[in-house]
Amino acid sequence: MEALTPPCVVNKTPSDCFVSCVEDSIVLISNADMGIEINSKFPKFDIMCRMLTEELLAKQQIAFDEFKTSSPEQRYLNLLQNRPDLIQRVPQHQLASYLGIKPQSLSRQQLKWAMM
Repeated sequence: MEALTPPCVVNKTPSDCFVSCVEDSIVLISNADMGIEINSKFPKFDIMCRMLTEELLAKQQIAFDEFKTSSPEQRYLNLLQNRPDLIQRVPQHQLASYLGIKPQSLSRQQLKWAMM
């Protein structure tokens, strides 16, 4: 399970990016008033959500810190190790964008990286 709350939700500003789902996804749409109401009615749910949020935030921060200091090759190898299913499921141009290289470079690099 992955969670995504874009900064625009917290800041109440227009978003400067978009999210594209490349396969079936479950999307929860709510607003701040709904969250306050649910959390006040179900205090244990509120505690559980806060704990989950803290855990997800810590994991995302660690992953982001590793991502921004790694090379495209390291990012690709990390993806192969941790999420090999994405190599087949995600379009090549999106993988290249994630890795920080052009799609043409990804094609050439995949052959090189596969031989390592």
